[in-house]
Amino acid sequence: MQTSAVPVALGGDPASWPAGKASSVVRSLRADGKPAPLTKAERIRRFGVDCGDGLVWAATWTPGGEYTKALVVKNVSKQVVKLKYKLPESKFFSMAFPETIKLTAGLSKTLQITFRPLRLEEYDDCIEFMTDTGSFVVPIRANIPRISSHVPTNLDFGFCPVNDIEKRTFQVTNDGEVPIDFNLTYEAPFTLVPSSGTVQPRQHATVEVTFLPRDASVYVASCVCNVPGHKAHVLKIGGIGKYPFLTCATEKVDVGTVLTGQAVTKHIKLRNCSLVYARFQIVRTDGDVEPNFIFHPTSGIIPPDGELDVGVQYRPKVTGTYTCDHYEVRTPGGNTVPIECTGEAIGPDVELAKDVLNFNDVSIELPRKSTQRILEVRNHSDVAVPFQLYGAEPNGLFSLSPAHGVLPPRLSAYVTFSFSPLEPGNYYKRVYVLVLNAAPKAVDLIGSGYNEKRRPLPIAPKFVTDYLQREMRGLHRLVPEELQSRADARNAARERGELDEDGEIFDPTVSETSTLMLDPRSEAALMRGLFRGSSWRQGAVILEEERLDFGAGSRLRPSESKTVRVTNRTNGKLALQWLVPNGYVNGGPKDRTAPVFAISPATADLQPHSTATFKLQFRPQSDQQYYVQTLECFCSFKSMRTFRLVSDDNFALPWCLTLTASGDSFPRARSSSSRAGCSRTACSPSRQCTRATPPSRPYRSRTTTTRPCSSPSPTTCPPPSPCCPPSASCLPARRSSSPSASRPTRPRATPRQP
Repeated sequence: MQTSAVPVALGGDPASWPAGKASSVVRSLRADGKPAPLTKAERIRRFGVDCGDGLVWAATWTPGGEYTKALVVKNVSKQVVKLKYKLPESKFFSMAFPETIKLTAGLSKTLQITFRPLRLEEYDDCIEFMTDTGSFVVPIRANIPRISSHVPTNLDFGFCPVNDIEKRTFQVTNDGEVPIDFNLTYEAPFTLVPSSGTVQPRQHATVEVTFLPRDASVYVASCVCNVPGHKAHVLKIGGIGKYPFLTCATEKVDVGTVLTGQAVTKHIKLRNCSLVYARFQIVRTDGDVEPNFIFHPTSGIIPPDGELDVGVQYRPKVTGTYTCDHYEVRTPGGNTVPIECTGEAIGPDVELAKDVLNFNDVSIELPRKSTQRILEVRNHSDVAVPFQLYGAEPNGLFSLSPAHGVLPPRLSAYVTFSFSPLEPGNYYKRVYVLVLNAAPKAVDLIGSGYNEKRRPLPIAPKFVTDYLQREMRGLHRLVPEELQSRADARNAARERGELDEDGEIFDPTVSETSTLMLDPRSEAALMRGLFRGSSWRQGAVILEEERLDFGAGSRLRPSESKTVRVTNRTNGKLALQWLVPNGYVNGGPKDRTAPVFAISPATADLQPHSTATFKLQFRPQSDQQYYVQTLECFCSFKSMRTFRLVSDDNFALPWCLTLTASGDSFPRARSSSSRAGCSRTACSPSRQCTRATPPSRPYRSRTTTTRPCSSPSPTTCPPPSPCCPPSASCLPARRSSSPSASRPTRPRATPRQP
């Protein structure tokens, strides 16, 4: 029987359909006197037959098709049941020819029912079964696609932090048989994404609702979900804005003193005293220098009435700096908690057992004699400290071993120095001990050589102290005659009681502040002497150039000579003596036994305020080798050659000038490319800016120079950048980088007095 195309939505068992919602078949059954559909339980109770609740063809069929379903009729009673059915009245439902069905207890019979629709509309009918005790009907039905959707009626956000985003979701469900389109309209401060879309049958679309309260208020809004062809759904959305409030147990974190390069962690507690969660972020308010404090975590969420432990790590990078950084714990609601972090970086406590190593008098005879002294370097820190000795050539007059090493915690390292003079005279040389993340140390090496013909006055540590004091006062150019006259004047002033506390004649032009800074062993004085080199224009004796590069050479012939000029800026006559290392320790077997560089003349006398010229040659002994060596020029006054002309009052300490010579023995065809690709040393970072530093207090930083190949090369520093003061320099400037190694370089800047 064909019915109207208007969809009829009946739920539940067909027998329970109310009279106002009965289909045409049900109405015709009642009009024709046919029994009304029974429930499954009632049918079993009255007839002992189970046929289910009927047959329904879902809305997946199309007109012109053929669809078959099976109806199982089962005897659930204890007696034999005989029944017979009538064919459906509608021609769209067909069955086999009706015959009497005899079912004993527990047996069943399957009936095939075929549905052949012609138009897209609803079909419903029934099958009537007759038994000995009466008759009953089983409904059969074919549905058409219908529109149905579902949306929740309310969505509550509860308490939410002000200016923070809270998100919830709900679903637009399509429980019909056709796709639906939906469109959402909403009100601020709520935002719905997506605001429109399409939902397939038996599927759902998830909509994200964002709530952003701007103040502490109650917000209620209505969201309307429009579904064309179906009803409009109204969703009530509500939320309450609350201000979060964070507190910190302490707003000042003082780490104290920490060794440079080490890390110390302190902990602070953040507490949320509000009814909503607090989203926070820790922000540094200072931006003038790099941070030394690290917070973990730097952001997060603290639940209502909850606590969070935050670690503050201090890892200083530069020794002698005091760091005071300011941070803020910020929340989107405007609550901020200031935190001040302070700490001071200190270097390792390294001490030299002696400031002066005196080798005394050494006789010059054959076989060649050598005197040794041992320097103890003590580490009073709890960490291992790398150190390196700077200013001594392995094969020089004052040789040493080892030249570098690591000081174990709370232990000492020992360096052996050897002194073997070739010519009579007094010798003095300063060697610097560079310590990682600490101020440099210096040890002064003194010794005398003599023979039967000439014997100088033995050099004593007192002479070193007197010279360093004169150098700090700018009196390092005095000749022995001037020293004697000053000594006589000092003795006369002593008799008159006109000497100051330092044993010097009172000078009203020298301020008290500058006098207090005249400590030759102070950090500022050591840094000044470490960086000025042998070409210091204020020195008593200066080299025109501190470094000479010969480029590519050959072991088959000496290289072209280069000129070395030494200038005497004193009022006395000087005796110059060049000492060239007898061998190159980093070269081949032949290089270790023969000099690589030769200078002529080896000795010379230099008149006051004049310049002497020397010729330097490069003589490599091996092929494909890089060479870097330090040549030493000892300068002493001519009158210092014998003890008969010298006293304690007019003793003048000799000077030691160092010249770094370099070259290679690679073939000329590849020399330029080799030197360009291998001999360069990469310096990282290429630019450094110094922190604000008090006047006359050195600032130390560290730069690492890296060698990309397996050949040594001279280490040079880039020209000063515009951000660095003219007084900035770097060390070492006259050393060679070992093959495939990294060497720390210590930039240094000393601010000038305003």
